[in-house]
Amino acid sequence: MQDKQLIEIRATIFWWFSTLLSKELSKEQFNAYINQQGATLLDQLALEPLLAKSVRAIKQSLAKLNIHKHPYIECKVEFSQLFLMDNKNGAPPYASIYLSNEELMFQQAHDEMMALLKKQGLAVIEEFNEPADHIAIQLDYLGNLVLSSLNAPDPKRASADQLEFIQHRVLNWLPLLLDKMSRIDNSGFYQSICQLLYKYLLLDVSLLKEDINAL
Repeated sequence: MQDKQLIEIRATIFWWFSTLLSKELSKEQFNAYINQQGATLLDQLALEPLLAKSVRAIKQSLAKLNIHKHPYIECKVEFSQLFLMDNKNGAPPYASIYLSNEELMFQQAHDEMMALLKKQGLAVIEEFNEPADHIAIQLDYLGNLVLSSLNAPDPKRASADQLEFIQHRVLNWLPLLLDKMSRIDNSGFYQSICQLLYKYLLLDVSLLKEDINAL
C-alpha cells in the first residue's frame, strides 16, 4: 500500500499538469519556470530516468521562448495555437475528438466523464466553461481520485480504480493528442509538457500495478 506522502505527491503532480493545460500561463507563472527557483518540481521529476528527457525538452523550449521580447506572450500564443483552434488547424484537448469516428466534441467520452464527475459529487466549475472530457478536467479528477484513496476502505480497489481511469480514460487518447501536437511548429513547450505527462502516466501505471499485486 502506498504511504500518505506518496499519495499526496501523486495527487499534487496531476493537479500541476491540470493547471498547466487548463489555460495560458500568466506572466508571473511563466517567469517562475524561467527562473531556477521555479523549476524545482521539474528538477525533482528529472531525477526519474524515464522522465529526464522530457524535462530537458521543456527547459529547452523555455529557452527558445525566452529569446523573444515578450516570451510569456509568445507562450500564450502557442497555447491558443494548439488548444483553442479547431481540429484541422490545432490540437483540441478533448477526448471526444480523438475517440469518435466523427471527430466531434460532446461524444461518448464526454458523457462518460460527466457521469463519473456526477458519481463523485463533482462538477466542472462554471468559470472554466469547458467540456468534461478536457484533459485538464480529467487530470483534476484523477488528482482527486488519488487523494481520496487515503481514506478508502479497500486500498486495492482504490488503486484499481485509478489504474482503470488512467488506462481507459486518458492513455486511450493522449498519444493521439501528442501526435496532433507534434505537427504544429513552435517552441515545443506544451508538446514537451504533454510528453512528460505521458511518460509520468506510464510510470504511474507501473507503480499502481505493483501496488495492486502487493495487496
